[in-house]
Amino acid sequence: MRAPRPATVTGSGSGAAEAGERFVASRFALEVLSRETSPPILGAAAIMAGKLGATEAAEKLEALLASGPALSAHEHDEDEVPHVHTEKEMRALADRVKSETREQAALGLGLMGASGSSPVLLRIAMDPDAPVRVRVHATLSLGLLRQAAAVGPVLRVLGRDDEPEVHLAAATALGLIGDAAAAEELGRRLSNLGTRDEVRAAAATALGKLGDVRIGETTAGALLAAALLRDRDADVRRSAALVMHRVAGAEAIAALGQAAWGDRDAPTRGFALLSLARATAAGSGLEARERCRLHAARVLRAGDDRESGFGALALGLLARAGERSALPALREALAGSRSENTRAAVVVALGLARDPESRAAIAEIVRRAPGTATADGGEERAGRSLRAKVLGGGAGPDPGPRYSAKVRAYACIALGLFESADAVASAALREALGDGNDPAIRGAAAIGLSGLGDRSGTPALTALLRGKSAFLRNSVVIALGFYRDLDATRDLLDHYYREKDPVLRAAAVSAIGTIADPSRPPLLLRIASDFNPLLVMGRFSALERALRLY
Repeated sequence: MRAPRPATVTGSGSGAAEAGERFVASRFALEVLSRETSPPILGAAAIMAGKLGATEAAEKLEALLASGPALSAHEHDEDEVPHVHTEKEMRALADRVKSETREQAALGLGLMGASGSSPVLLRIAMDPDAPVRVRVHATLSLGLLRQAAAVGPVLRVLGRDDEPEVHLAAATALGLIGDAAAAEELGRRLSNLGTRDEVRAAAATALGKLGDVRIGETTAGALLAAALLRDRDADVRRSAALVMHRVAGAEAIAALGQAAWGDRDAPTRGFALLSLARATAAGSGLEARERCRLHAARVLRAGDDRESGFGALALGLLARAGERSALPALREALAGSRSENTRAAVVVALGLARDPESRAAIAEIVRRAPGTATADGGEERAGRSLRAKVLGGGAGPDPGPRYSAKVRAYACIALGLFESADAVASAALREALGDGNDPAIRGAAAIGLSGLGDRSGTPALTALLRGKSAFLRNSVVIALGFYRDLDATRDLLDHYYREKDPVLRAAAVSAIGTIADPSRPPLLLRIASDFNPLLVMGRFSALERALRLY
């Protein structure tokens, strides 16, 4: 079922008009909430209202949380679910739509900071008849309100609900609240081996975000170090590794080094190396930083696909913080690696580092057509040619190697990470938008151009909104939002009305909200920072969608 057109969002582009733009965007979000029934679109509008602080939408969100949209079994978007035929299937669809919408409404209330909504959130969180994921998001949003008074209610939820997903949400909520009582509870659950492994992992992630707080006679850093080095469960060790750069004392640095060098689990070693790079880049002693750099370079040069990417990204983080000695190993790998995964990680790392000497080489990768090595070793000779260009010594006549669509797409993103205009990079990205390229490359090029702030490609982007590839249309919508180009708002509104895919229509709503306010929601950013996909993917569906949109 398609909604009638809500009020048009326009903007003048002047600074004085920003408050008006936010107001009109808030009204747009409220009207979408009032008229739509598709969960992705309602979710986008809920997050948009929360981000813009549209408190006038709180009552609507509370109503949606309490009972879901007014949707009968026969009311659904035929474009979204084309194979529903029987009455039983219709009822199941209506139940799913209501449940997903209630999740989104709960998250929107939390991001809005609607403190007056605590009672309804708590009631839903403790309602055994509410769907599990609705309880999950209501519990999470109690934490998003960041009220110390919510610690008790969250603990009551923990005590009364046996669902693992609700326990994960409660641990995350305690970390968001972040007071002494919340920290003590997280520390107790992390240390108690009788607690579910996945809940201890969530507690580790949440506790690390509080910094090196004191918990009784110990500290968060000491508890995390113990978990990293001695816990039996790999997910707990990985989770501790991900956040330990936030508690970067001597004990944490030593534990990260020990895990990066010798943990039996490859992802734990990789996460520990990344965390160590972030900690030492922030200033934890020259000796520790140099040891981290040397180990990251060894991991990269070893060429193990499971770990080389971690080595590349660790070097990129160090270089971004000013450790220029991390760059030679990356440049060498860019020119010489034959692994697709390693090449992809290296170009992103060089983009993170904003290495000016590699920008032209990355732009050259964007232009290379996909291909494989030739029987006569042509690609190997071409690799030597590119190596000469990157490392110095002149370029031979060979035209250079070909790269897969995956590597070229990552190269597009890497150019956008430089976040500064460059004629060579911009030209390569505009060229990558062309019809002959894979949709993944074209979508990445759109995102890359938005990262550079290069609006010269805007006409080409808006033309792609009518393309056949849903992936490409979605990438273009996201890019137009990042541009914060008010002229693109009309195109996005037109796309919202014309597009059939509800997920892509939801992306258009989010892009309009981004144009009105380009900042990321602070609490959403707090969750996304050191995001632990091992724990939440597939469990916090509304949250995951919000993180993708912003």
